[in-house]
Amino acid sequence: MSEDVVGVIEHLGLADVRLIGHSLGGMIAYLIASRRVPRLAGLVLEEAPPPLPISPPRDIPTDPDQDYGFDWNALVALYAQRNNPDAGWWPALRAIEVPTLVLAGGPASHVDQGELMQMAVQIRSSEFVEIPVGHNIHADAPDEFVRTIRAFFAINGL
Repeated sequence: MSEDVVGVIEHLGLADVRLIGHSLGGMIAYLIASRRVPRLAGLVLEEAPPPLPISPPRDIPTDPDQDYGFDWNALVALYAQRNNPDAGWWPALRAIEVPTLVLAGGPASHVDQGELMQMAVQIRSSEFVEIPVGHNIHADAPDEFVRTIRAFFAINGL
């Protein structure tokens, strides 16, 4: 998926791109940023699961006819990657050079908040902010979400 996003950015000739990704979208965004895409200017990771094995592992779906609410093939691949992410993804976070905001949803989130903080430490130019409303910060605290991102972009000249 990250290659698809980079392809769209390049095809459209976009410059000074600020990627904002929630959950899986955040994972895709940090994988893009770790590749040092030259058109990328800033990054916001909202509750993006760190590239560490999830505990306990998720059961990988086995019935393609069941309605999972997502594309079955994508779901199988994503669960497998969350259970056992590429070993190079964690150290690749250190390659991210753009200003990065890591947003955490606090104790109500299912994402390990300590791991989110560790992820922020791996990224050189990052800021960690907790908005304690759970996993869907953008939906549960939209005004604070937008204010926080705008302030981050302003401070970093974005």
